[in-house]
Amino acid sequence: MAIHQLEKLQRLLNDSNSILIVEGKRDKIALSKMGALSLVDISGKSLETTIKTISLKNPESVTILTDYDKEGEKQLKILTKGLHSQGIKIDNTLRKQIKSTFNIQKIEEINSFTKLLDCDLNYDKILKRNKFLKRMKNKLG
Repeated sequence: MAIHQLEKLQRLLNDSNSILIVEGKRDKIALSKMGALSLVDISGKSLETTIKTISLKNPESVTILTDYDKEGEKQLKILTKGLHSQGIKIDNTLRKQIKSTFNIQKIEEINSFTKLLDCDLNYDKILKRNKFLKRMKNKLG
């Protein structure tokens, strides 16, 4: 996976005017590290309470980032139906992009990828060096 995909996701999270709904605190922490601001976790609350709380904020749109497992998909359906009934737009673009880019089951797993953003290494130089070493090995070997 390329570092530019992480940077693109980080920009999307920073630029999002949407409220991001996540399942738990670990998900919230992982996305906060990438710059997400309007995060609501549903752990310990009923989905109905979450829907009421969010509708009172009158958001432009909501992005639901529950996990991609059976329970997360179930919560996604309930939240989508409940928020739609309140006239709130659901934006699934980010959800789909995270799944296709990172191939993860749990949102908190994105935390392992964010470590690449913190790294000071220049990946382009490393990749060019590896190609150079392979060419040299082929010429000598």
